[in-house]
Amino acid sequence: THTDSIDGIIGMLCLMFGYWFDTNYTYDHGRWLIAVCIAPGLLIGVISAVKVQMTGLPEMVGMYNGFGGLAAALEGIGLYLDPSATSFFRAGDYVMDQTSSMLWVQAIAMILSIVIGCMTFTGSIVAVLKLHGTIASKPHIIPYRWFCTLLMASGIIVFSVLAFNGGDRTWNQRQE
Repeated sequence: THTDSIDGIIGMLCLMFGYWFDTNYTYDHGRWLIAVCIAPGLLIGVISAVKVQMTGLPEMVGMYNGFGGLAAALEGIGLYLDPSATSFFRAGDYVMDQTSSMLWVQAIAMILSIVIGCMTFTGSIVAVLKLHGTIASKPHIIPYRWFCTLLMASGIIVFSVLAFNGGDRTWNQRQE
């Protein structure tokens, strides 16, 4: 397990330095943005590694998993709000516009990222609260749960379609 942690650290350092020095992906002030974004996670990780006892690891891992899901959901929302997400850029230079099929694949992946990220965040928080003993571990089964599941899935589909086809312009026809 100690060797796996070292391997993970080495892998993340290789990834960070690869992005740091590759001018195709990191340009202008990008290097400093990478450092600023990594610093809080590094600080939180080091503090939690030192302070959290072995018995608290399941809760810590649950919280990290939940915040990973929240990050995926926020990434999807940010992509939806970004007006330049319909074009390709390399090193800050415009390359080309995405085709309609590319945009639909991006739209489906974005919706799935938001939905699955929110579910992951919610489920992980519930799991952490159960592990901590804040809420009861006994399952709460709601009546007509199959109907509620069907209703929620239908709502997700309807609002996803409305998000991409509502109004005068579709999401794929956005402009800066």
